[in-house]
Amino acid sequence: AGGSRPAPRPRPDLDLMRGLFQKKWPVIIHTADARDVMGTVRMFHDEFGLPCIVSHGEFGGYKAAAEIAKRGLPANIGPRQYDWTIMVYEGRCDGIAAKYFEAGVQRLSLNTDSPVVSEEELIVQAAMAVRLGLPEETALRGVTIEPARAVLIADSKGSLEAGKDADLVIWSGNPLDVRNRPLLTMIRGRV
Repeated sequence: AGGSRPAPRPRPDLDLMRGLFQKKWPVIIHTADARDVMGTVRMFHDEFGLPCIVSHGEFGGYKAAAEIAKRGLPANIGPRQYDWTIMVYEGRCDGIAAKYFEAGVQRLSLNTDSPVVSEEELIVQAAMAVRLGLPEETALRGVTIEPARAVLIADSKGSLEAGKDADLVIWSGNPLDVRNRPLLTMIRGRV
């Protein structure tokens, strides 16, 4: 048929890539420092047009935050919540998540990079981000709806809405105050 190529042979080891290029799930760019963050963003987002999440973004990665914001990409910050070089060179303690937020990144979530920090400590990560300058509402969204949006499952998870799957935790007070504790947890409708 005039120049048509034969179908490529099946490669089961690459089947997961099919969903990636069908944009069913994002590339998670697990990297740090501004140069490497931007290198991977340029490759996966700019060149291939794939949905991406900048994950970690530490060790100066926040210096690329304006570019992340310009592209409307989500950033998933953690487990480190502050950059010690800012303290050493600029004499202050700024939070990494706050730096991304200040640069205009709206799609911001937080992580523990378990087992680096246990996944049970995710709310502590959010509390720490608030202590280091991230607005409280942004931190709460950063452990609920924003990660669900980033991994393309917000239609079924991440917020309390009719028809969505949701676990629910009732706290003794503001969950971003580490002095408070969970009083009740419901998972799949069961206490």
